[in-house]
Amino acid sequence: MNATRLALAGLALGLLSVSIPLADDAASPRSPAAAAQAPLPAPPGDLGLVEDPATLCVHPAPTDALRQPESEMAEFAGAANPAAATQAPASGLAQKAGAATRSAVHAVVRADAIDQPPSDGQDLQQAQLRLVQMLTAEADRPHGRPASAPRLRQPASVRQAGFQSEDDYLDPAPGTAPRSPALRPIPDPVSTSSEAGLGACSAGSDACGNSAECDSLLFPCSPCRAADPWKLPQPSLMQQWRLELGGWIDQGISAVANNPADGYNGVVTFNDRDAEYQMNQLYAYLERKIDNDGGGWDVGGRVDFLYGTDARFTECIDGLEANWHQTERFYQAALPQFYFDVAFNEWKLRAGHFYSIVGYETVMATGNFFYSHSYVHQYGEPFTHTGMWLMRDLGEHWSFTAGLQRGDDQFDDTDGLDAAGFLGGVTWRGFDDRLSLAFAISADEFGPHTNRYIYSLVGTWQVTDRLKYVFQHDLGDTRNEALRLRTNAQWYGINQYLLYTINDCWAAGMRVEWFRDQEGTRVHGLGDGNRNVGPYPGSFYEITAGLNWTPHANVMVRPELRWDWYDASRPVDLLPFDAGDRGGQFLLGCDFIVTY
Repeated sequence: MNATRLALAGLALGLLSVSIPLADDAASPRSPAAAAQAPLPAPPGDLGLVEDPATLCVHPAPTDALRQPESEMAEFAGAANPAAATQAPASGLAQKAGAATRSAVHAVVRADAIDQPPSDGQDLQQAQLRLVQMLTAEADRPHGRPASAPRLRQPASVRQAGFQSEDDYLDPAPGTAPRSPALRPIPDPVSTSSEAGLGACSAGSDACGNSAECDSLLFPCSPCRAADPWKLPQPSLMQQWRLELGGWIDQGISAVANNPADGYNGVVTFNDRDAEYQMNQLYAYLERKIDNDGGGWDVGGRVDFLYGTDARFTECIDGLEANWHQTERFYQAALPQFYFDVAFNEWKLRAGHFYSIVGYETVMATGNFFYSHSYVHQYGEPFTHTGMWLMRDLGEHWSFTAGLQRGDDQFDDTDGLDAAGFLGGVTWRGFDDRLSLAFAISADEFGPHTNRYIYSLVGTWQVTDRLKYVFQHDLGDTRNEALRLRTNAQWYGINQYLLYTINDCWAAGMRVEWFRDQEGTRVHGLGDGNRNVGPYPGSFYEITAGLNWTPHANVMVRPELRWDWYDASRPVDLLPFDAGDRGGQFLLGCDFIVTY
C-alpha cells in the first residue's frame, strides 16, 4: 500500500515539474479560473485496452494504438495545463507517462466531482497540490481507486484467477445439467459454468481463470467460451405459464479388450454393448417450477420422456411400461417422471411418479460425471417410486423428506396386498457449505410376505474450490416370512469419488467402488442374449477414471477407462465377464451429450 501511495504521489508530483504561470501571466491563453471551470476532455486512448463489442472480450491494444498523435496529447495537456501547450514538446515516453498521469488525475477529478474551482487569486499550483493529496488518499481506498470511478479492465494475462464451483443440479433448467431429487447429494460440475460467469469473457474473470490455462495444449479452453447454453425457443403462452421445455441427446460407444462372444460388456449395464453405437438417451421434459419465494401458494409439476437403450433399465417392473409390451431388443421408451408439486410457504408436497432420492448417481445422463454407472446404482438402489412425499427446509442447515410409496420401481401393486411403503430422508449442510451429509431410506413390501429396505448415506466434502470428495455407503436387506420359513438377502457397498475441475472446459474424476452381493441375488447379466446370468455371490470391484470436456455450453464429452473384477465367495458356474469366461475386464467408453 505504501508503494502504491508513493507511486501515485510521484506521478502527480511530476506535474509540478512543468512550469505553470499564475493567473496574471500574460502568456496564458486564459485565466486559471476559466481553465478550472472548463470541462476536462476525455483522456487520449484507453490506456492500452480495447473491447470487442461482439464478444465483450478485453484485449491489450495493438502497439500502434498506444501511440497517440502529438496533437491529441497536446490538446489534452493544454486542457489540464493552459501553459503547457506553449512549452517545448517532451519525448514520446514522457508524453505517454504524462498522459497516463493526467488520465488518472482526470478520473479522480471526475469521480470526486470537484465543483469549486480555484478563484482568480488562488495559485494553480495549490490546486495541483490538492490533487496530490487526493491521489495519496485514494491509495488507502480498497483496490486503490475511488468508489465511484469507472473500473479499468485488465488484460486477461494479468487478471487474478477466479473460480466458483457449480453445484446446481437439484431442479433442472432447460439446456443445463438437471439436478437430481432434493435429497440426493450434489454431483460435481461437469458441463455448466459458474454463477459468477466463469465461462464468460468478463471484467473479473475468463474461462480458465488465467491465460496460461487457456493456452494449455493438454486442456485448452477458449477465453470467450459462452457461459450460458442455448435453449429451445419457448412460446409466449408457455412463458406466461412459466413452463419450460428442454432435454438432451446422449450417445456413445464402449469396448472391452476381451471381445465377448455375446456382445455384452459383462454385467455392466446402461453402456452394456461391446463396440456398438448406442443412443442411450433421447430425453425431453416439460416443467413448471415452484416459485413462491417461501411464502404463499404455488403449483408446479414435471413430465419426463426417455427413449433409447437406457430405457430398458428404468422401466417399472410392475405396471406402466411393463404393460406396454415393447418388443424392440434394445431401444425402448419410458416415462420415468410425471408428478405435480404444491407449495405453501416453506412446505412442498410432491405426488406422482418420480426418481428415487436414494443414492448419489441418477438415471439422467447430465446428472452424472461418468458415462458408466456404479454397481450399487445398477443393482443396489431403486430408480423410481410412485407415491407422495412432503419436503421442508429446517433453517439453513437441515432439510427433511417423508412420504408414502407403492414400492421400488413399481407403479401398480398387482399382488393384491396394496401395501404402502415409506420413503424419506434428512440432509445436513455445513455452515460454509463445504460439507454435507444426506441419509435416505426406502422401505416397502416387495411381493407377498416379502419386506425390503434400502438406505444410502452420502457425504460430500468440498476440499478446495476445485476439488470435491464424495463418500457413499449403501445397504439393502430383503426378508421373506411365510409358513415360519425365513430367508433373507443382503447387499452393501462403498463408493468413493474424487472430482477435480481443471478449468471451465475440463474436469477430471475417479471412482473407486466395492460392492458386496452376499447371497448372489442382485448382480446378473441383463439383456436379451447376455450369457453372464449368475448368480454371483461375492464382491465386485471397479475403478473408473475419466474426463469431462465441454467445448460448448451445450456440449459434453465424457471419455473414461474402467477396470472391473470379481471375487467369488464360493465356486460359480459362469464368471461375470466375457460371456461367462472371465472374472474381470477393461472397458474403454466415451459418450457425447448435446443439451437443448
